[in-house]
Amino acid sequence: MKRFTPDIRKTEILKAAIIVAKTIHYRHMTRQEVADQAGISAPLVTHYFSSMDSLRTDLMIYAVDQGEAEVVAQGLIDNNVWAMAASDELKAKAKKTLPW
Repeated sequence: MKRFTPDIRKTEILKAAIIVAKTIHYRHMTRQEVADQAGISAPLVTHYFSSMDSLRTDLMIYAVDQGEAEVVAQGLIDNNVWAMAASDELKAKAKKTLPW
């Protein structure tokens, strides 16, 4: 396993969590699924994100910052505060990803 700075490792975990959230839903993803996607151990996910709630919060902030409409749409459905604070443009794009 390659050593990364803490900021880079955290970003890599968030990128993996985006992929998992797009296939499962951010509320249903597990620490192990994120770890598997990132190619790291579940305890390392815990090291960077003390709880799944912490990971989900940081994931939604990251999704908004990166314009990840599919994940933001999941947050909008959940009335997630970070998703709700997204730009009107991103929220409109996110709503277009919904199947209904």
